[in-house]
Amino acid sequence: MKNISIVGSTGSIGKQTLEIAAEYPEKFKITGLSAFSDWETLLSQIIEFKPIKAAITNQNSFLLLKENLPANCNTEIIQGDSANNEIASMPETDISVISTVGISGLQPVIAALENGKEVALATKEALVTGGNLVMSLAKEKGITIRPIDSEHSAIFQCIKNETKYVSKIILTSSGGPFRTYSDLSNLGIEQVLAHPTWKMGKKITVDCATLMNKGFEVIEASFLFDINADDIEVVIHPQSIIHSMVEFSDACVLAQMSLPDMRFAISYALSMPERLKNPWEKLDLVKISSLTFEKPNTKMFPCLDFAYSALKMGKTFPTALNGANEEAVKAFLQGNLEFSKIPYVIEKVLSSHESLDDKKLENIIEADRVSVIKAKEIINANK
Repeated sequence: MKNISIVGSTGSIGKQTLEIAAEYPEKFKITGLSAFSDWETLLSQIIEFKPIKAAITNQNSFLLLKENLPANCNTEIIQGDSANNEIASMPETDISVISTVGISGLQPVIAALENGKEVALATKEALVTGGNLVMSLAKEKGITIRPIDSEHSAIFQCIKNETKYVSKIILTSSGGPFRTYSDLSNLGIEQVLAHPTWKMGKKITVDCATLMNKGFEVIEASFLFDINADDIEVVIHPQSIIHSMVEFSDACVLAQMSLPDMRFAISYALSMPERLKNPWEKLDLVKISSLTFEKPNTKMFPCLDFAYSALKMGKTFPTALNGANEEAVKAFLQGNLEFSKIPYVIEKVLSSHESLDDKKLENIIEADRVSVIKAKEIINANK
């Protein structure tokens, strides 16, 4: 029996993690849950899974949650900016699943690692912004980060104990909904959120449409697998069946394949080295018929190149990249920025960034703060 805490339990990954826990009650017990503001979903999760502790960041949502708790509920409810850290590092927890949006996942990851917890990581921005800090702490504690991204789970499964023989990582990308477009102007929110193969949260879906998500995955892979940017290749694979590949020194390439369903990566992160007998639809290659690959169009989707550049420049450039992107995506979803202007905001922020040492948490926080302010200025100037 593994005890699991989920930071970000009301999001897509959090809900699917709970689905797996419910499928295998003899293997997984939920000890902690947390959400930002969705108190109604969190309440239903508390009633079903009866965690020891649950957290909600938003003050108004906290009050509503407390008011609506059943009289016989024994779950302790906590609130505040540090509540996620508390859930991630609970003494009773074996594995902390971190699945919040953006840089908010960084400190819970650090808290979990500092307290010796295994980390199943869905929040790629934790490594984008604090990769050196997180990986050095994981090494110090003797903890292997369990990736939940389908691409990094694929790489993780392919490499196993053959790290020294890896010559290249090949990250696959669906290409998003606008892969064949020649003009990205005047795209509405509903169009952008209509991903062709994956069902995800709004922010990550926008990132997939700009290819920024794939850029973040390049940075994440570099830190997770200790590999240089030049040895990470991105290929467009519209069918999303091959989740990523690894080329070894003997020129052999291993790939991990499954239908596009995040539950495969989540279940492996929770159960490894065991593999669960999952009830979900199996891969039928004859039915799929063909798998295709192409180069990404970085002229149409420059965010991928921005990520490579930020990774190579190092220090807090990836943090600035993330901060600018978070603010630009937020503005787009609020109707305050055109989709086609997202790369413009990011490029302007990166061009003015004064980098700091990324091995200090306070520097990462400061770089994020400055990049968000700069992004807001650029967005307001372009309304």
